[in-house]
Amino acid sequence: MHNEKSVIRHLIDYGADGYLLKSAGKEEILKAILVVNSGAKYFADDVMSSLIQSEVAPVVRSNEQLKQLTEREIEIIKLTANGLSSKQIGEKLFISPRTAETHRNNILKKLELKGIAVLLHPKLNKI
Repeated sequence: MHNEKSVIRHLIDYGADGYLLKSAGKEEILKAILVVNSGAKYFADDVMSSLIQSEVAPVVRSNEQLKQLTEREIEIIKLTANGLSSKQIGEKLFISPRTAETHRNNILKKLELKGIAVLLHPKLNKI
């Protein structure tokens, strides 16, 4: 129901494997159930956007860095945040796991980050 970073972050910290907004349609609810049931995490796109904006903003040195990201790299960030491995991302996007890793490495270079975990949990790795 809430798309507030603090509420979502609190739930994630307590182990939530997914989060949908009240406005989610039947297809998205079913998809979320299947994804979480398979052992992965599922967060609605709107939720991920809120988290990425609030979490990345303090870490990334400029908005220009964010503008450098391709649509595919943003997609990789979202899938990584949903708990997917490079292999799972590859299967989902019909690319090799190595290509998924290359995208992750490009993200790190463009944003000048030491590890992908910084995007998801800034407190784990300080720049």
